[in-house]
Amino acid sequence: MEVLLPIPERPRQGLAPSSRLSSLRGKTIGFLDNGWWCFDIVYKVFDDALRHEHGVKQLVRVSKYPTVATPLVDIERLVAECGAVITGLGN
Repeated sequence: MEVLLPIPERPRQGLAPSSRLSSLRGKTIGFLDNGWWCFDIVYKVFDDALRHEHGVKQLVRVSKYPTVATPLVDIERLVAECGAVITGLGN
């Protein structure tokens, strides 16, 4: 039997998490869509709540295949354009 572990072969250098935003008002928030079958429904709920209840200016949605890592170009786009990114909404 062959066991495959979905982890990097070498340890990654750790990074400290970013500090929390003091407010979402006026910010651009990113969403990383990993292909979850009902992500469109959840996205609409978040879009409405973030814009109307928290004053978010804009949402940026980046889609990726669920079985592969997020391409670096997409990560760089989210970092450059967004004050925060929501990911992990799904499978």
